[in-house]
Amino acid sequence: MVSINKNKFAHHVSLIGAVDNLRTSTHMPVWDDLEAIISNAKKQIQQQMPADIFSAAWNEGAKMNIDKMIVFAMEG
Repeated sequence: MVSINKNKFAHHVSLIGAVDNLRTSTHMPVWDDLEAIISNAKKQIQQQMPADIFSAAWNEGAKMNIDKMIVFAMEG
């Protein structure tokens, strides 16, 4: 969410794409209320960005391993 506050929307999308991929690939459960927050944040930012930029940022994040995610998050 810090990325959004700094208007770094593509950075934020890449990070949530990375987290979503990590949760999916590891079958990590998430609390229902947190799932709603994540889903809502994704929808809101998706409405504010061109679809191609959103998709590119999401896909970039989905390709990250955990080490890359940490470095990427720290860069933001």
